[in-house]
Amino acid sequence: MRSGGTERVIARLANHLAGRVDVSVVTLAPGPIFYGLDSRIQTSTPAARGGDRSTMEKRLASVRHLARTLKEQKPDIALVFGEDIGGVVCLACKI
Repeated sequence: MRSGGTERVIARLANHLAGRVDVSVVTLAPGPIFYGLDSRIQTSTPAARGGDRSTMEKRLASVRHLARTLKEQKPDIALVFGEDIGGVVCLACKI
């Protein structure tokens, strides 16, 4: 979760909801979370992997990470931010 506008909105919404409901922020890209999150918010970020991986391999790794996280957390609601990841999220939910 870099320092972009969408990421800022995610952080603000998650921080607002923390304490009212259980909140998790799941990212599909490895790396640190730029914006500060309330300590009650659970985060899940995939492990960084080295080497040259194709776009397809990266997408499949994202699906596996998200499917595993959804299976473990069993959320009631999932909010998706990002116009290009809707398909990845749908596939992970089906798995």
